[in-house]
Amino acid sequence: MRRMVLYHEWVDRAIASGLRMQEKATSDMTAYDFPGKGKVAVLKTQPETILDDIGQVMKMAGYEEALDKTLDTLLKINISWQTWYPACSTAPWQLEGAIRQLRADGYQRLIGAHNKTVVVDAYVGEKNNKHKYVVDKYDVENVHLYEPEVEWVVYKPKGEMMVLPDIYPEGIRIPKMFMGKNMIQLPNREDPCLHDDHWRNEECLRRAALRSTSLDPLRHRRDAG
Repeated sequence: MRRMVLYHEWVDRAIASGLRMQEKATSDMTAYDFPGKGKVAVLKTQPETILDDIGQVMKMAGYEEALDKTLDTLLKINISWQTWYPACSTAPWQLEGAIRQLRADGYQRLIGAHNKTVVVDAYVGEKNNKHKYVVDKYDVENVHLYEPEVEWVVYKPKGEMMVLPDIYPEGIRIPKMFMGKNMIQLPNREDPCLHDDHWRNEECLRRAALRSTSLDPLRHRRDAG
């Protein structure tokens, strides 16, 4: 019961913060001096070539320009559901293709990283979704970030944060091991209606990032009912 109360308090803070920052967001974002622009690379693939194609699309995106080869590299693995559904979690071929290319390009120490969610057991999920098989195959270190031995610290952003300080007034906490490392955020495609609380969480975060109330699905759902 206490976890549910705290969870809904967090949702309320996120929604309130999103509403306060909505009008400010557009002008602030355009004024920020970002260090670089993202690059999107697209490549048609097939099962027979998928591992090599993942490496090629990484090259096309210029990933080596962003990642320092002298640093350790975290591979943030996403598990949206612990059941085997490769479209809603990081697919094992995505993980394997990335590991192969990183190793080929000289990135020596790779670390797979898992977070905890309200609906997923990451230990079960990494087995069912074949992530554990892949990291073991390539002798990649594997870390579950929520375990007691992983130290978390308060992160002080160098620039202004528009929403997160309101959601986390006690401070933005991250695993200490993130500091001084590269990170590759592995993709997933997710239906946010797997679970009612999960849906609310996804919509809460989406709302905080929206720039126009006309695109706010949570608002329309509330107004409609």
